[in-house]
This record gives sequence, structure tokens and C-alpha cells, in this order.
Amino acid sequence: MLTYFYSLFWECLCCLQQKLQQHKAAAAAKQQQQQRQQNSSNRTAAAQQQQQQRQQQQQQEQQQQQQQQKKQQQQQQQHQQQRCWGIN
Repeated sequence: MLTYFYSLFWECLCCLQQKLQQHKAAAAAKQQQQQRQQNSSNRTAAAQQQQQQRQQQQQQEQQQQQQQQKKQQQQQQQHQQQRCWGIN
């Protein structure tokens, strides 16, 4: 009778160890998946930030070009006015 309970105890213990290992493996797999998702999110965020920086840089360049064009137009208008009034 005692050997029966003893073997039952070890069988139960063995079963618990298997379940614990399965739980650990599942938790590790879940953690790896979360890490992959986080890495992917980080890459996406970095790409979006780079794109925003490029867009801002393009906007700044366009503004500089517009300012340059305005200056040129003003200079041309001044020259035309000076010619009209005979001022060299």
C-alpha cells in the first residue's frame, strides 16, 4: 500500500514538473513574441520619425527657395522702377 502511494506521489510530481516546464516554455515564447512586436514597433516609429524629419527638411528648403524667389522678384521690380524713372 505504501509503495502504491509512493509511486502515485512521484507520478504526480513528475506530472507537475512537466506542466511547469510547459508553462515556462509558453511564457518564454510569449515574451519572445512581445519582444519581436516591440522591435517592430520601434523600427516603425524610427522610420516614421525619419520620414517626418525629411518632410520638415523639404519644407524648410521650399521656404528658403520661396524667400529667394521673393528677393529676386523684388530686385527685378526695383530695377524696372529705376529704369522707368531713369535711375541707374
